[in-house]
Amino acid sequence: MLTTVITICLAASNCASFNQAALAYGHWIKADQRARARVIAHYQPTTILAVGDMMLGRYVETLMKAYGTNYPFAQIDEFLQGHDITFANLEGPIPEHHQPTPNNVLRFSFPPGTATVIQQHHFSAVSLANNHGLDHAQIGYEATRTSLQQAGVITLGHPTAITEPTTIGNTTWVAFCPFCAGFSGDEAVTKIAQVVANQPDQFIVVTVHWGTEYQLQSNTIQQNLAHRLIDAGADVVLGHHPHVVQEVEVYNNRAIFYSLGNFIFDQYFSTDTQQGLAVTVTLNQQQVVYTLHPLISERSQPRLMTAAEADTWLTDLASRSPAADISNGKIILMIDRRSKK
Repeated sequence: MLTTVITICLAASNCASFNQAALAYGHWIKADQRARARVIAHYQPTTILAVGDMMLGRYVETLMKAYGTNYPFAQIDEFLQGHDITFANLEGPIPEHHQPTPNNVLRFSFPPGTATVIQQHHFSAVSLANNHGLDHAQIGYEATRTSLQQAGVITLGHPTAITEPTTIGNTTWVAFCPFCAGFSGDEAVTKIAQVVANQPDQFIVVTVHWGTEYQLQSNTIQQNLAHRLIDAGADVVLGHHPHVVQEVEVYNNRAIFYSLGNFIFDQYFSTDTQQGLAVTVTLNQQQVVYTLHPLISERSQPRLMTAAEADTWLTDLASRSPAADISNGKIILMIDRRSKK
């Protein structure tokens, strides 16, 4: 269809009149508007920035009270700007009745105004499909969704239910929590197959909360499910929950990031829990480029690693990721959309 448009435009000077060419073009638009929209979606570059676990309660809240609500983002805010979609896993609720979470307590609560802070720092979508999403029961989950949506932040998923997909531009997002009670891998795979059948031209992003905490390598349960999701039609799998960065895999020409690690957290007890991975996903025609940005956090303030730090860190990640060539910090994949139809 794109070729047809170009032909009409170039042939306009040879028509009996330019108006005739314009009229022909208008008729074509009306006759094939839906198909043209799908073609244009492929040729519109889209950038996604994805980070891992963001926890804004407990000692992070203490720091924000002492130094201001912008404190966790002070060294990373500029990097978060300028993307079509900026995503994180929001590791906890924003309940209507907030009480600060004591240190070492695992039932999280984020203060009022958290949703606005998240939006002000350029996040457009967050996953609620994690094991802390129901820390204040279903009423807390609903309050979180309402607060975020009122602030203009898209919410994805539910801790214990498989929800409907969310379409953002030419991407469609599905969030699962395999770590949570009642999760069914079969239902998740079926859901992805349905999404692909209904939206074959969309770029399907699956975000999953899974794995074993503090382990640098994924387990076989993660691997098997990731492969099934890709086989069902997912274009990329973004993992979180282990609080450390796990390996990267390219399977059937699709990327799997088993765990992006912590983005903002108060886990200061190891080097690995204070390192994270941000991934920029650039969709351009049929090409997808993944750019890896290593992060280091100091007292819950993430920043980009220096070039020297990043080089050392990426070399280590590459040694743990034999099924992906990430030696230069990039993965470039050619996606054939027709393979999904």
